[in-house]
Amino acid sequence: MLDNINLMLAEPPPLSVLRADGRVVEDRGILWVPHYARGTLTRYETSLNNLKLFAYPERMVLKNSLHKYAHRGGNSDDFYCSEIPTVIQNISEVTQVDWSRAEVKALEIGVNVECDPVKAVSVLKSYKAKPFQPMTYKGKAYGSRCDFQRYSLKGYNKSFVAQKVDGLAISKPLFRWESQIHSMQFFARSLPLPIKVSDLFKLQNLKIMAQSSVEQLKNSIKLEGVNLSGLTAEEKKVLGVMMNDDLRENFRLNHREAFKKYRPIFKRIMEAQKNNFVSDLETSIKQKFMELLTN
Repeated sequence: MLDNINLMLAEPPPLSVLRADGRVVEDRGILWVPHYARGTLTRYETSLNNLKLFAYPERMVLKNSLHKYAHRGGNSDDFYCSEIPTVIQNISEVTQVDWSRAEVKALEIGVNVECDPVKAVSVLKSYKAKPFQPMTYKGKAYGSRCDFQRYSLKGYNKSFVAQKVDGLAISKPLFRWESQIHSMQFFARSLPLPIKVSDLFKLQNLKIMAQSSVEQLKNSIKLEGVNLSGLTAEEKKVLGVMMNDDLRENFRLNHREAFKKYRPIFKRIMEAQKNNFVSDLETSIKQKFMELLTN
């Protein structure tokens, strides 16, 4: 479930790194390399498998995929929430730094489900009136994404990425859904801030993050056509507003009472309109999150 992460620990790096004075230094088997900008030493860097670590005079930063670090490969398999404390403990032991005390500055949660990935990507249309944009690799489209200041949403053909980018052979068709949180302010209404790494050990916090991602998926799916038979004039009016991204956003900002009234009506209509594939996709994503949370 948890993948890429950006951690900041407001503590100085090991003393040997602080005293290296621009030289390459080895500390507890880890090789730290100086990084210069315009001739000035700015930080030290090292790597642990796919993880990147940065040492500044008064803080340390850790980035990249916990999933790939834990499984020593790609992220096309399942990374369970129960694995997170063990992975953090392992990183802490290797670096001799307690990363459980670090603050989470950004993170990515996602799941892989077995289905037709091309068809799954095709139903991702827009989120909050902003259209999804194609994701390409060497001129070939393999997914869609929708970017905002505090977060990005991505749905893509994981089998394609595993083969072409990671060099892994995947025998089954996989679709990956990801919510990339660029700023933890995104969770300001649902979780106490700042969020520490130790907070990621708590199932309830991860459940809130997973539920948020599921809702983002549901609100990103737009059906191409709607069967109008059996709908009242009022229901058709609601559809006209809510299926037009610009008009929907205008109502959300300028006609809040009407928008509040239209939302449950629109949701009820669209639930009834969903085809089996869309319903199965939403169910699969939700069930996969629950599986990774509870096992």
